[in-house]
Amino acid sequence: MKKFVLALLLTFAFMPAAFAARMRLTVPEEAPIGQPFFLELRVNETIGDVTVKWRGQTFVLTPRRNAVRTILGVPNDAKLAGSTLPIRVEFSCGAKGRVRGERKIKAVGHSYPRQVLTVAPKMVTPPQSELNRIAKERQLVRKALATRSKGGVLPRRYVRPVPGIPTAYFGGFRVYNGVPRSGHGGLDLRAAVGTPVRAIADGTVVLEGFHYFSGGAVYVDHGGGVLSVYFHLSKILVGPGQKVKAGDSIALSGATGRVTGPHLHLGLFSGGAALDPLPLLDASKMPKGVEVLYEF
Repeated sequence: MKKFVLALLLTFAFMPAAFAARMRLTVPEEAPIGQPFFLELRVNETIGDVTVKWRGQTFVLTPRRNAVRTILGVPNDAKLAGSTLPIRVEFSCGAKGRVRGERKIKAVGHSYPRQVLTVAPKMVTPPQSELNRIAKERQLVRKALATRSKGGVLPRRYVRPVPGIPTAYFGGFRVYNGVPRSGHGGLDLRAAVGTPVRAIADGTVVLEGFHYFSGGAVYVDHGGGVLSVYFHLSKILVGPGQKVKAGDSIALSGATGRVTGPHLHLGLFSGGAALDPLPLLDASKMPKGVEVLYEF
């Protein structure tokens, strides 16, 4: 009997490593400029809020079942291609105190199409009478994109806001009436006027209105600095502060603002940076994450 008890004691003496706290942090090793990627963190013990630091910004995520998931990305800036960017996570874990982890992501270049468009002249050079309006709307948009509510566990799959196929892709350098402008900040989807526009994920409306360039516009905060935007709407069905569920009708599509015809412009922002929404609708285009295991 004594030998049996001794054997048990020896067994448990060598078992703590098997029960070590483990953190699994998943991000891609490379991220194309302008493309979103998932950050996923899972821990096998109870943890507090997770702080994520990325490109000089801090995001706070509340875990569910000791896991978080959010969307990050490298802005569509060719100067960033080839650079290595650190991403840091930190959280509390009971008696173990503060736990920290770090990964490095290499930003790589990405090719985007050039787009030549013809629009109403006033949408290239607005009349003097509209400049104050445009400036005020830009301030409202900056404030909306600076929203930093707590994030949590964003979904892997997203609702398609309208059934139509893409008609113009993200990032393409645009020329309006022969005048060069910055790259396209979203994804255009075919949609006849009056088509219901659905929220791609759960969130809270932080801004809505009819703006000079965007036309009817809705901005939805998904937490953790992630927002989706919907432009050129003919009718808005939601108001600021309203909570929406994935698939809820939030507007009707239209042809308002700077357009060449009816469609929906879907935008995605993370930390204020415009990213390509297409990978949210087509998972095969999302950069593959690599899981790294940490014991602490």
